[in-house]
Amino acid sequence: VGAHEASEAAPVFKIPHGIRLGLKTTAVSAAPGLVIDRCRAVVGGFFKHMLLAAEAYTGEYAPEAVSPYLFVTNGASVEVDTITCGTVTDASKVAQGVSPQVVVADGSRLAASWTFNFSVRTSCTAQWTVAGGSEICAGDGGFSWNGGLDFTLDASDAQSERLTIGSAAAGTWLVRNGGRLNVRNIVAHETASPVTLAFDGGFFVPTDGDCEFRCQGTSVKFEAREGGLRLAVPVNRTWTVRMPVSGAGGLVKEGGGTLVVGAAQSVSLDGKATNDLDVATLACTGVTHIREGVVRLAAGSVADGAAFEGAAGATLDLDGEAHAISVTGAGTVANGVLKRGSVLGQGTTFSNVEIRNGVRVDVRAYDVSSRPSGLVIGAVSGTTAVSDSPRRLSGDETAARFRGRLRVVDGKLVLDIVDPPGLVFSIR
Repeated sequence: VGAHEASEAAPVFKIPHGIRLGLKTTAVSAAPGLVIDRCRAVVGGFFKHMLLAAEAYTGEYAPEAVSPYLFVTNGASVEVDTITCGTVTDASKVAQGVSPQVVVADGSRLAASWTFNFSVRTSCTAQWTVAGGSEICAGDGGFSWNGGLDFTLDASDAQSERLTIGSAAAGTWLVRNGGRLNVRNIVAHETASPVTLAFDGGFFVPTDGDCEFRCQGTSVKFEAREGGLRLAVPVNRTWTVRMPVSGAGGLVKEGGGTLVVGAAQSVSLDGKATNDLDVATLACTGVTHIREGVVRLAAGSVADGAAFEGAAGATLDLDGEAHAISVTGAGTVANGVLKRGSVLGQGTTFSNVEIRNGVRVDVRAYDVSSRPSGLVIGAVSGTTAVSDSPRRLSGDETAARFRGRLRVVDGKLVLDIVDPPGLVFSIR
């Protein structure tokens, strides 16, 4: 529909009575579809809906599966009241393997003034891809997910006040490559198994102001993959996140504001009760990178062994609590206790931190000499306390047991080697 030269204004097509693809279809040899290319389509009139149905009736209708598709591409835009994918009137008549497909690509925009129903009451999986700097957005009705869904948001934006996850929802929504899921509220009804919101270098944006974010219901799983779950907190703003995050990746804290990792909680579906969850909020196994601003850890908010790397000028605030964590990078660790099981790398500044017995010093590059010097871990300020304890020092290929004493000298944390005599390790 409506290709045009790049130098021309995009033509506008008005579709007065809605769009219906694959609805109660008799025998067809190919999937019905619509491609909107380099133009603007406005769906108006009395029936302003766009339906991509996964209906393939038996009996008097042909049993063949029908997989309707919608492609919006090359800077095109579509404006509609409601978009519904996979609606059926009788679930028993839905053919297996029917997969409605929607692709919004190459800087295009798909906008619903009321709601997006991504997948509704279908045993099939709706395939959605929004990629290449494109955008989808919903009005007051928000995003709705109540069927099988495989959604990829790649280097693009999805914006809605809320995401409602129905009891028939299943599948995964993946945000990657700088994509941004802008959702202020998530309501998750009880499902057969939790659905997954996965992030692989993608952003979750609950607000542009201050917020304390919990999910309503517990049927959604936040998963940080290799590229991480990115949270960009604006300067002078505080975000408190209380939804559990699992996966092999970690958080990536950006922006000059403060990210508080609070105790894991959810909210009842009626929004009236807050429920404590018996899990760590930050339970992912990858490294959490603090690129800017502050990350503050509440009591019980992170699993033992969680790893953090701070950039210069960034701060990991322990909030007066004791944590067993791994710390590396050029940032600052402040206001709390590093207890047994913690690992300290090189280059980190410690401010008002107690380092208890059983903390391990992880040295990846070291010199061994007889010079009268100690092992410098990092700069120290405030009222940092250190204690005596046998330690284990790990190198690239060699592990040496030693006995010594930690002390503060001229603002540096120094390890005096006592046994074996004359052995000195220094970080370079």
